Amino acid sequence: MKYNFKIIILGIVVVILIVFIGFLLFGFLLKPTKIFKVPYQDEGVLDMDKDGIVDENDSDIDGDGVDNFEDVFPEDPNEQFDTDRDGSGDNQDQDDDGDLLSDQEELKLGTNPLKIDTDNDGIGDKLELEFGLDPLKNNLIDFDMVDYTLDTDNDGIKDYIEIKLDLDPNVSEKNKKDTDKDGLSDELELKLGLDPNNIDSNGDGIKDAITDSLIRDYELKTNK
Repeated sequence: MKYNFKIIILGIVVVILIVFIGFLLFGFLLKPTKIFKVPYQDEGVLDMDKDGIVDENDSDIDGDGVDNFEDVFPEDPNEQFDTDRDGSGDNQDQDDDGDLLSDQEELKLGTNPLKIDTDNDGIGDKLELEFGLDPLKNNLIDFDMVDYTLDTDNDGIKDYIEIKLDLDPNVSEKNKKDTDKDGLSDELELKLGLDPNNIDSNGDGIKDAITDSLIRDYELKTNK
């Protein structure tokens, strides 16, 4: 009888242990997310934009509408591009193209805040403004396509020069008024800052003529 009592006590202890272990296991089962991570519930980084697609399968992690491969900041929904590659996204950057003209200045000027050279003439917008040129007007001639020998109206002034000086290459300067008879029409001399009444405007003993420096001065003065 005494032997049977010990067996009963041992059985009770075993049952208590089984019940205790069962409660422990049951407690874990009530909190499955502690054992099995459920994406886009407790661990937001696994589904950054909370669209129900885990990040490793999501083509747009931050949900900003720009594909991860095109998004310079794929984990920032507020930034997508960095035009000047300075590490600051365009939305935050005050000078997107990095040409030293702020975006606000460019919007007022009408230039493109995403392009250093709006008119594609090889001269940056900022530099053109510094030299008095128009950043919206191509200031260079495509030299590969210019025929420097062409003088359509046979007035002694090559067509490319007349175009630069806003003259009609089809209308001869010889047919225009030339008060001082130096071969340059009064209209042309006024454009170049010469005296149409004096064959030697600067008094250097050399008859007035078209020079590269005069053309450059004209271009700067007229923002060509």
